[in-house]
Amino acid sequence: MSEGRTYYPEVNTGANANVKSLILKPSTYLSVPTGKSLVVINELILESDATGNSSIIDNGSLFYDNTKSAYQTYLTDDTWHLISSPVTNAMSSVYLSIYLKYFTETDSLWHYITSVNHTLTPGQGFADWAASSLTGPTTVTYTGAFNTGDVTPPALTYTPGAGTGDGWNLLGNPYPSAIEWNSNWTRTNIDATIYVYNGDDGQYYNWNSNTNLGSMGNGEIPPAQGFWVKANATSPLITIPQSERVHTTKNFYKSSGSKANVLNLAVSGNGYGDRMIVGFNNSATESFDSEFDAYKIPGNIEAPQMYAVEGDYSLSMDILPILEEVIVSVNFTVGADGTYTITASDVESFAGGTEIYLEDLAEDKMINLNKTKVYEFVATPLDDADRFQLHFGFKSGFEEPESNELLSVKIYSVNKDVYVAVPESITGNIEVYDIMGQLVVEKSAISGTLNKIRIHDNPGIYIVRMMDTDKVYSEKVYIK
Repeated sequence: MSEGRTYYPEVNTGANANVKSLILKPSTYLSVPTGKSLVVINELILESDATGNSSIIDNGSLFYDNTKSAYQTYLTDDTWHLISSPVTNAMSSVYLSIYLKYFTETDSLWHYITSVNHTLTPGQGFADWAASSLTGPTTVTYTGAFNTGDVTPPALTYTPGAGTGDGWNLLGNPYPSAIEWNSNWTRTNIDATIYVYNGDDGQYYNWNSNTNLGSMGNGEIPPAQGFWVKANATSPLITIPQSERVHTTKNFYKSSGSKANVLNLAVSGNGYGDRMIVGFNNSATESFDSEFDAYKIPGNIEAPQMYAVEGDYSLSMDILPILEEVIVSVNFTVGADGTYTITASDVESFAGGTEIYLEDLAEDKMINLNKTKVYEFVATPLDDADRFQLHFGFKSGFEEPESNELLSVKIYSVNKDVYVAVPESITGNIEVYDIMGQLVVEKSAISGTLNKIRIHDNPGIYIVRMMDTDKVYSEKVYIK
């Protein structure tokens, strides 16, 4: 390879090479393969701008002058970014005129860094803010040797209770390339989900269920990106493995793939949005699972917030076991009066015949998500938070149903409500009897939807009958 300033667009060096200078432009990347070497005599610069980052992975040998090497990160203005140093011995002086702070889990406090000599320890996460009045959109340049080898962040802590971080620790990608969050990380007493707060809402990825909210793909953490992990017991430990380095040109997560049996819901309104996932896995439980679920991270106070509720837990990713009928309580709040829109995706990831309904308790509406993917409604900050329920109905797990199962009427109850799912091809009446055989409620069934009947009588066992022209469907239910 000839000497001179060299630009690499997506290159793997297939042979030993010497270059005078090496500049990786934004959205380009370079790998040095195992057993090969790359020698950079003068400057080695990895550039970044609004279009993306550059990236380098040295699986082989990379030789360069540490005093002339630099990694750049581009920052938009007037929003918090979670960041981490990709070089050794970086100091806070690289953030002159930029607000910089760190988080302590023991007391759940943020601490502003005012000294220019504060060490940006590899593997530790920080938050920065480039104000429009000071720098506007800007590029931060880290000078020094790029971090290599497995990295152990500063000691993690677990401090449960009011006024503490309750296990939340802010870490960061220490490499000049992306890393992938997966089962190859060494972790002890750490949940299987990572969290990236992007200024308005959260990005999430759980490697156990291989599900994500936002744009984290397969759990890719961009270079120099900060991220949250949650400890769940004392003595938490984690090691960031260099073996999981990957190339991505994705820039920082900041403001502003379908899986089987996973429903994605997105809500938009008032100029903001939020997302949540409900999925199914037989290894999960009906309560919070540190290996599957993800906590809800509150977003901007003016943004809509949508999340599942399981007991005392608020979840943005709720993974549940496969049962015949599943109902998920969904809380919803807004920061301003207005019209909001919920959009469902990945409904087709469920087996044919799986019934999925969104129930709007405030409007007494039942939306069949198999047919209608978009639901528009009005909300105010004074509305009750427990506004929605998700209903999932299926037979014998997620196996493809027989043709007669597609025509089946399904009957179940929740609290004081009876639900009767009636296929389009079936018509007739719904009758509810108490244990003494007295008729309590009678109504005409609406075909092709989930019929809801409120029982105002005493708690106990009731018999629900759905009578078609030539068949009777019957089920015992318990009313609380």
